[in-house]
Amino acid sequence: MDRYEVLSPLGEAEVPEPRRNAPRLEGLEGRVVGLFENNKRAAPRILDAVERELRARVPGVRFSRFRHPHNREPRSAAPSSPSSPASSAR
Repeated sequence: MDRYEVLSPLGEAEVPEPRRNAPRLEGLEGRVVGLFENNKRAAPRILDAVERELRARVPGVRFSRFRHPHNREPRSAAPSSPSSPASSAR
């Protein structure tokens, strides 16, 4: 006669120790702020505005831009003009 072992679909998982948040910075002076552009249409304009506002408020802040890996071309906040290389390549 065959024997079957019945397994629970819930399984037995070990619960990892929760990670603590990093301590809050005292300020952004001299720091690098990462701005992530997802595939949303307004993302470039919003991130441009965030960068402008932070530059005006925080001396010495720097920025690093990141794009979602599926973004093939960087989007600019302003539409390309007919004389720009990007628009003539299309």
